[in-house]
Amino acid sequence: MKNHIRGCLLSLVVMIALIAGVCGFLYWQLMSGVRTPTDQQLIDHYTQHKTEFNQFVHMLQQENEFWLIYADGTCIRQDRAQVDRVDTSKCAEYVRLSKTLGLKSTQLLDDEFILEVYSSGLSVSGISMGYTYAMKPPFPPGTVVSSTDHAHGELPWYTPIDDNWYIYVDGN
Repeated sequence: MKNHIRGCLLSLVVMIALIAGVCGFLYWQLMSGVRTPTDQQLIDHYTQHKTEFNQFVHMLQQENEFWLIYADGTCIRQDRAQVDRVDTSKCAEYVRLSKTLGLKSTQLLDDEFILEVYSSGLSVSGISMGYTYAMKPPFPPGTVVSSTDHAHGELPWYTPIDDNWYIYVDGN
């Protein structure tokens, strides 16, 4: 009986230590000074890699196979029901450009391409930001702002940077 109680107490202590460790790590992450990129940082990065951004968009405009591209090498097909790690030269080129451009993911929608650079939080309460190439601007009234750095109100926000290119901030 004593061994059973000792085992339960030991398990409880280990669980509390794990929970405390996870909470401490999350607090450290929150307070470590990780900040979202500023508009100017994103604009400077876009300007530095403008040729690659435009090459990437040109490729995406011709795309009819993939719907979502992750920099880790995952390309998801249009049917969305099948998620494959596709080993093709086209997917490899998308992944190479994604890494060069500092993208986490790229989503191909009907009227725009969303190129995510930063995300934090959960899908139900997080924030993401990056670049949008919009083929049919404008966006809904009130969402285009001169700077996403200090914008207030309902998300998403868009800041124009070049032709059909925008910085976006979106969240839940």
